[in-house]
Amino acid sequence: MSGHPHRARRADELIAEAQARGDFDELPGAGRPLRAADAAVRDEYWWIKQYAERENVPGSEFLPEPLKLRKELETLRHRVVLMSRQSAVRAEAEALNARIRAEIRTPTSSIPVARSPVDVDEVVRRWELDREVRRSRSALAARPSVPAVADRRVRSGSWWRWFFTGR
Repeated sequence: MSGHPHRARRADELIAEAQARGDFDELPGAGRPLRAADAAVRDEYWWIKQYAERENVPGSEFLPEPLKLRKELETLRHRVVLMSRQSAVRAEAEALNARIRAEIRTPTSSIPVARSPVDVDEVVRRWELDREVRRSRSALAARPSVPAVADRRVRSGSWWRWFFTGR
């Protein structure tokens, strides 16, 4: 802008005219500080945090690949629990193994993977056990319960008599 002072003056004139017309009155957020400007002072990565929040991107997406793989290894059992077919469980474990092998073969960062590929058959076996446990729990929950026999005496009188005498 320093090379073109007439442009800077023209921009200032246009802003002043718009203010005089009231074009900037009653804008949404008027009178409140800008979040981005405030965040930029405190955090240099404010823009990526704002993007992740706006687009609902989980924070794990910004991790290096080895850390993502570690996280996926930790949560594998919880992710496959909801799957309904053994082939889907097997495919999930094999896809994770392929990514682990690729990271071991050609590392994308200086962080080591620190784990070998998972045993696919073990993942499937655990999934089957978890599925059986879920089925047995749902069968127990579906069974009608026996009503509990109420062993309460009908109390007569006021509460203070009961409190002091136990009757």
